[in-house]
Amino acid sequence: MYAHHATQTYPKGYGEMVKMPASPESWNTLPALDNTTLQDCTMGEPSLVEEILNLYKEDVPQRLERAEAALEQSNFSACHFEIHSIKGSSGSVGARQVEALAVLLIPHLKQENGAESEALLQQIRQAFDSFLACYRDIEQQGFQI
Repeated sequence: MYAHHATQTYPKGYGEMVKMPASPESWNTLPALDNTTLQDCTMGEPSLVEEILNLYKEDVPQRLERAEAALEQSNFSACHFEIHSIKGSSGSVGARQVEALAVLLIPHLKQENGAESEALLQQIRQAFDSFLACYRDIEQQGFQI
């Protein structure tokens, strides 16, 4: 499957096409965590749900730190590498808000637009916080989705 955003086409993992927001202001209309994607990639097996979400929860903050450090040094290439990885892992687990913002951020990194990149990076942190709230809910349910 493929999803479109502006002139950018990228492959999607499991199942349906996901419509990405046209602007940074509409990212929060997407689910912080799409349980359908999570169900598809884990077959609903609680131990797999737990493992995948824990890996994602540990990986993204480290990548965000490296992306922020790279952006502070105007190293747009290194920041792009980290954000591209976040985009892919977010799409795989169904963290739609984080994925959408990463999709929106990448063109700004390619154009070396520092101010807009910093703003979007902060929004990615907010979206990740929303993911963490969903994670805690699923954790309380014994990773049953």
